Amino acid sequence: MSTISTFDFNTLLQQAKTASYDALPDNDYDAECIEATATTASTGKPMLKCKFRVTTGPHAKRQFFNQFVLSLDNPQALAMFFRHMKAFGLDENYFTTLGGGSLAPVAQVLVGRQARFTLGHREWQGENRNDVKAVKPIPGNMVQPAGGLPTSSALPGVPATPVPSGIQGGLPTSAPNGTTANATATSPPNISIPVANVTAPVATQPTAPTQPTQPTQPTIPTQPAAQPTPTPPATAPNSMEDAMAAFARREAELAAREAALNAQTAAQAQSVTAEPQPVPPVEQPVAAAPAVTPPPPMPF
Repeated sequence: MSTISTFDFNTLLQQAKTASYDALPDNDYDAECIEATATTASTGKPMLKCKFRVTTGPHAKRQFFNQFVLSLDNPQALAMFFRHMKAFGLDENYFTTLGGGSLAPVAQVLVGRQARFTLGHREWQGENRNDVKAVKPIPGNMVQPAGGLPTSSALPGVPATPVPSGIQGGLPTSAPNGTTANATATSPPNISIPVANVTAPVATQPTAPTQPTQPTQPTIPTQPAAQPTPTPPATAPNSMEDAMAAFARREAELAAREAALNAQTAAQAQSVTAEPQPVPPVEQPVAAAPAVTPPPPMPF
């Protein structure tokens, strides 16, 4: 007899309200691939159908979807596909090593990888849905390639580490002589054996007795050697004296001439600067008046 399951629809309604199907605001988001499936589009082209979850920011844990279509007849679309894959660390070396096949191994490797998405929105069946505008590497994020070695796809200017041919997923796919390689084979550990450092004793020679030292004799000061008395340079007996006498006479003549010149100059200066003395007036002689002779008496 089968039992009928019962549910608390109030609880289920509350849980359903926590799920959000609203489109994320237009912005850049760092997201991780949580699901990836290799399938075929309605056009018959192979594609990867992926689900992503936002890892940072106020919209962390929100999810969105995207498809990466492999258009075999469109070089521009092919270039965009491989550019998007490179943002996740699946670069040219990975696909060269992969050789041929389907998108199934690509979908398997894609899960767990992160990239930065530029999201817009578009209307689909009457609802706003997110539309992926661009996929780029996360700056400063060391992306792990399929080979297991870090790649510099997130570091511009640094070439990616090449993966040797015959290696897929970071481990050899086949071993020589057709045997299967052991994926967990590791190199034997280096075991260092300690070597005892033993130093052989060295026989020492007996030391000879030390001889008593002789007292040192006092040092007798040495007399300084007598220095020869320098002799004055010899001068000519007459020529030097005559020259000195002639020089003295010449100096006396020049001094006398200079004194006379100074006296003449001083006299001229004094005559020019002396104030003129007042000239006393000259008295003119007054002529004496002629004597008046009285007329003779008239006779009566």
